[in-house]
Parts: sequence; structure tokens; C-alpha cells
Amino acid sequence: MSEVIMEASISVVIPTHNRPEGLVRSLDSILNQTVMPEQVVIVDDGSTPSVSVDVFAAFPDSVRCTLLRNEKPQGGNNARNKGIMAAEGKYVAFLDDDDQFKPEKVEVLKREISLNLGFDVFYHSAHIHMLNEGVSYYSKICRFDEKELFRALLVQNRIGGTPMVTVRKKALIDVGLFDEGMPALQDYELWLRLAKNGFRFFFIETALTDYYYETKKSSVSKSIDVNEVAIGLIEKKFSEDYKLLSRSEKKEYECWKRRKLVHKSLLNGSCFKALRYQFYLLMFSPSFANFIPLLVIPLGPKMVFKLKAKAG
Repeated sequence: MSEVIMEASISVVIPTHNRPEGLVRSLDSILNQTVMPEQVVIVDDGSTPSVSVDVFAAFPDSVRCTLLRNEKPQGGNNARNKGIMAAEGKYVAFLDDDDQFKPEKVEVLKREISLNLGFDVFYHSAHIHMLNEGVSYYSKICRFDEKELFRALLVQNRIGGTPMVTVRKKALIDVGLFDEGMPALQDYELWLRLAKNGFRFFFIETALTDYYYETKKSSVSKSIDVNEVAIGLIEKKFSEDYKLLSRSEKKEYECWKRRKLVHKSLLNGSCFKALRYQFYLLMFSPSFANFIPLLVIPLGPKMVFKLKAKAG
């Protein structure tokens, strides 16, 4: 492997809490990589029973395996921060214990990082699988002009979640890591801080992560109330920046917030709440595109996600 490629040393950080089967599948996706990362860090956030070091049994000696543990759950933000600080690679790739890497992810990352050493954040789209509905589709992520990225991010999260992002470790430390006071949307808030502080983002035009969602399954990330609190905290933190948005950008942001609540309601299996939020969205921004979901949502999440998959 060339010296340039060696510069792209990668540590994969996996926070986990009481998902032993999901963790095994996530680790299998790393074992199936065409090129292995330099290190895998698991942070056991108070699982019962605790994660055993035996989960690393199949890994080759070339991969440094690190297992950390919180005796009591401290939350995903704390777990990721512990993993970042334990990372020995120059770049940190994140993986949740219910998601998986595509087999070529680490190889693609190493290649793109080695060719674009001036960048700090590498992001890509995801292949999303709705397990209960039997529906799969790709997230809509695209490239933005660096000068416009922070402004574009203020309008909505155009980067995605943590398993879609790999970041230079030094950049993460320089901006203060994940905000452990964020109850949700901690990834979005971190991307905003990185962009505002001038760190450079590079878009990889390949879906490199498999996301798995189960509707009607309890999860903090799907809690509507928690997400509304998180949005409020972000708005407060970046209040002066939001004031600089144009009128149309502010409207786009308000529409995105409402669409997010519709989506979270569907993930929680609540068509009634989704319908209510969609109605609020239509009243705020009347359009044919905002009217159609009112007809589809009563048919259930499966129909909504099927149409989303067909729409691309």
C-alpha cells in the first residue's frame, strides 16, 4: 500500500447498548471489507450483559481492536466521544450497532481521502432498508459548494447521520467533539459546527452504508418530543446565523422541520400524528406536493415508503 494511502488510517467507532445481535452484524460488515481499517473501537454503553472481548475473535492481528465500557449508560454522544479519543487512526468512521458498511466502504474511503488530503469530512449517501415494510431506497445526498455549505446546512441536514460520515480526528477534537447535552440530532449539530469553523467537506458519490429501520420500535432518535427539543437547542445555538438566512431559506427550513416530524411520526407507526404534521405543513406552504401525502399517509407507512422508494 502506498505511503499516501497509509496517510488515510481509519478507526471505526461503534457505540452499542443492548443490541448484541445487531453488533455482531455490524462487525461482520467490517470483517467483509475489501480493505480493512486500522482499528475498530467498540464503546459498550452499559449493556446488560456487558459486551465481551470475544466479539473481536475473528478479526486479523492487523486490526487493532479496542473495547471500552461505561458501567452505567451515558448516551450515544458520550460513547462516541470516548471512541474518538481512543481512536488511533487519523480519520474516524462511525458505525451504529444496527447498521452496516457496504463491503467496499473502507477501500473507497482510503482512496478518496488519499486523493483529497485537504479535506476534513467525507460523506456519502446511504442505502435505507425499511424492515417491516420490505422497502429499500437511497437517501438523497449531494455535493454543495464549500462556500455555501454552512448556509445550506442551516436550512436542513444535507449530510446525513453518523454512519454516513468519516471525519479527521483532529477536526473533531478542535470543535469540541459531540455535544453531550444534545438529546437528539447530535450529528446534525456537529456538522454545523464543523462547517461554521471552516472545515472542508468532500462528497463521495456512492452509497457506502446500509441503514436499517424498524417502524413502531421505541427509539430516542425517533421520539418526536426529543427531536423538537433538539431542534430548539440548535436554533438557540445558531440563532445569529439563522437571522442571516433569506426569507425563502427560512421558509425552506420551516418546511424541512415539519417534514422531519412527519417522517419521525411514520417511523413510530403513528399515522395520525404524521397526518396532523402534514396538514400543518400544507397550511404553512400550500402546494400540490404537500397535499398528496395527506391522501397517502392514511394508507399506512408501508405505502408512504413504497412511494418514496419509487420517487427515488
